[in-house]
Amino acid sequence: MLFRSANGTLVMNGGAITTSGAQSYGDAVTLGANTSLTGGAIQFVSTVDSAADGTRSLTITDSGATRLDGAVGNSKKLSSLMVTTANLTFDRIQTTGNVTIVNSGTQQLGDLDVGGNLNVTTGSAVAGSVGGISQRLNSVLTVAGNSIFTANKVVAQDALLNQPGNNFVGTVAFNDTNGGSWRAINVADSVGSLHLANVTATGQVTVSAVGNITQTGTLRLGGNTTITSTTGNVTLTDANNDFGGPLNLSGANVSVVDEIGRAHV
Repeated sequence: MLFRSANGTLVMNGGAITTSGAQSYGDAVTLGANTSLTGGAIQFVSTVDSAADGTRSLTITDSGATRLDGAVGNSKKLSSLMVTTANLTFDRIQTTGNVTIVNSGTQQLGDLDVGGNLNVTTGSAVAGSVGGISQRLNSVLTVAGNSIFTANKVVAQDALLNQPGNNFVGTVAFNDTNGGSWRAINVADSVGSLHLANVTATGQVTVSAVGNITQTGTLRLGGNTTITSTTGNVTLTDANNDFGGPLNLSGANVSVVDEIGRAHV
């Protein structure tokens, strides 16, 4: 189903649209109400804006592939965005609140400017899904709240979130659920400090930041681990930390605790 307007801007005041198949919005869209879309392949060809900055939310539930070709929150940021989909591609998303993405397979992130928390779950499909998360080349992630990345169902997922310009203001966590797991993780903050929450991974982990690197949760890392602060301190002193492989730490001052004592520093 194709939705077009007479003047080039489609104002959505209805609140909810449900179709058994595809939805395609060919013009710029303004959300005049909190909006929920359910369909089989949902596409926004142009931009999506809130009627006023930070006042309207968008929820997409898509059994097919979701495409946000234009910027979401282009001139007026959405209050929040939630997308549950078989596959999501997007250029840029800006919100004053939370962004939640649940992807059946692998998620590549474009530019994100999130005023609240970022929650991304990958690999929730049936057997055969790869899972994992990455960034488009030269994309920038700016998250004012906490960032939570969850490996769902699929084992040995990889996370590559190290493009220049990333700024994780809150904590960063890598969790797992329903038998899923993280293998390799590479995350970087090139603006300030990086605060790790719970991080569990079986493979190589690389963490870097300009400022201090600290933790509020537990690190359980089975492979080679490299943690580097360019100008700040590295403080990883949670009593339950478990480093199973070689541990390379670099910072102005370094403090680390390993519960089992297997780390090779």
